[in-house]
Amino acid sequence: MRAVSCWIAMLSLLALPPYVSAANSVKDVLELAVVRYEQDDYERANPHLNEATAHDPFFAEAYKYLKRSLLKMERWLEAVERLTRPYDLMPEAQERVFWVEFWDSVVKGFITLLDDGEMERA
Repeated sequence: MRAVSCWIAMLSLLALPPYVSAANSVKDVLELAVVRYEQDDYERANPHLNEATAHDPFFAEAYKYLKRSLLKMERWLEAVERLTRPYDLMPEAQERVFWVEFWDSVVKGFITLLDDGEMERA
């Protein structure tokens, strides 16, 4: 009877959705997010990026992709709110790249809105 209980418990654990439990897993989550990001599937990349940053608040690489993803989806305010942490984590050399990417995305978004005739939103 005890063996059956162990098997049931093990099978129920396998049925649960995977969660990050170790540093390797956080990197795996980021890899999956990057694959989805590179496929322009930002909506599906973001949950993985949020999961990676939740499990490792110092994971600058995950924040970088989260920022880029939010900007690509034109979720400007959310992107700005989420940028405080990665900016604090960056060495000075990367800060310049960070701001260049950020303002480039903001300007592109602004021009896109103007081209679409959305003056008020721009």
